[in-house]
Amino acid sequence: MRGELADTRQRNYTKEYFNVSFFVRLVLGSVFIIAGISKLLNPHVFEKALNNYNLFPNVLINFILISFPWIELFLGGLLISGFLSRYIALVTIILILIFMCLTVISTSNGNSGDCGCFPGLPFLNSNNPFILIMRNFLLLALAVIILVGKRVPKLLTHISNKKHVYSLCWILIVIYLASLMFVLIAKRVHEKKYFSIVSNTRIQLINELENLDNKYIGRDINNICDIAFPKEHNAKIFVMLTLSSFDCGNCVDEAVFLEYLNRKYGENICFFAVVGKFGHTAINNFKNTFSITYPFIQDPRIFDSEIFSKYKALKTIISDKNEILRIDPVTFNVKKFRNEYENILLTYLK
Repeated sequence: MRGELADTRQRNYTKEYFNVSFFVRLVLGSVFIIAGISKLLNPHVFEKALNNYNLFPNVLINFILISFPWIELFLGGLLISGFLSRYIALVTIILILIFMCLTVISTSNGNSGDCGCFPGLPFLNSNNPFILIMRNFLLLALAVIILVGKRVPKLLTHISNKKHVYSLCWILIVIYLASLMFVLIAKRVHEKKYFSIVSNTRIQLINELENLDNKYIGRDINNICDIAFPKEHNAKIFVMLTLSSFDCGNCVDEAVFLEYLNRKYGENICFFAVVGKFGHTAINNFKNTFSITYPFIQDPRIFDSEIFSKYKALKTIISDKNEILRIDPVTFNVKKFRNEYENILLTYLK
């Protein structure tokens, strides 16, 4: 009787194992196959992701670019087939742990790019390092389930083996929390380093501008360039953004920041941008890409003046009498500097 009961339990365990194992292998294998196909179809995205890590020499990048998608396809196929699944799961765990380490390193270098695994798939693709860690952790949990193998149903059903379940869960939780902690520390370290560099650069720019301000502050903007900027009947002040390039990162940041200010204070302040010879198509594409609604004026004459020709992006506050009140450098997409500039605008509104 006991022997028959043991055989029945064993058959149930085996049935449960195959049900759990097949589903987990199907999910994990499909993810690897999708990642491999995506890399083959979009090699430039994968190459950009590898370059963003700043860890691999060009020779190794070319080797990874060619071989890794096929490795992922091979691993995904073996996982779904179930052939040597536990050994393949061990290889998969090692790869996922490497991905987690690369995410931490990438974050510490200030790169927030994805690994290039799922371009064009927004439900899998993300630039957020915390989401990347969560995604990799879920894949790691699936690989661990495959590695544990036939013991999964027993661990989940046997009271005597619950301590093993708890131990396994705690190990996964520790790995997950440690990954999040390392990413958070790396992010904070980079932000502190970046803020220090940006602060010094901004101080230098402000000092340079102060030496030029004496020539411009208080002067009529029309004495510098005969620009026909937009007139709003209820505008108390005007904010002019000069952009000498659409490819400059700071220029894009300033244009987007000005749109934020425009939507918040557009009733009392007239925001506009002055650009050089870009062509109407390029200007419209730039505005559409970043959802910019304030007007762009194409007038390259303003860049003939000393101050506007020296910097790729400047914000100039002008009174309703065309008098230049203030000239500011870029905010470097730093929240503190943006808040400071917003407070400056409010003082001029008062």
